[in-house]
Amino acid sequence: MKDERQIKKLRYESLLTELIGQAIGQLGNETLNVLRVSRVECARGKDNATVYIDGSDVEQKGRNEILKNLKISSGFIVKYCLAIEEWYKMPKLAFMFDDS
Repeated sequence: MKDERQIKKLRYESLLTELIGQAIGQLGNETLNVLRVSRVECARGKDNATVYIDGSDVEQKGRNEILKNLKISSGFIVKYCLAIEEWYKMPKLAFMFDDS
């Protein structure tokens, strides 16, 4: 039973990674359109999700501005994902750079 929940969570995170990447590509902001979502990690209960952005091509000094713009755009990203998958609920998104 525990493994089944873990598999469902991993599938959900994988789908969110794909959908959020697509949504970011639709934003119409040249700086954000080139960003790549490396992974999404959902907290227990799926109320919160951390979206990790690949930071390998992003200069350190521009990161805060990018994170600010992603936070501003999170409403559009959520609406996009809800519309594509016909969900009624999405986790609250937090964005971070993934330097691993």
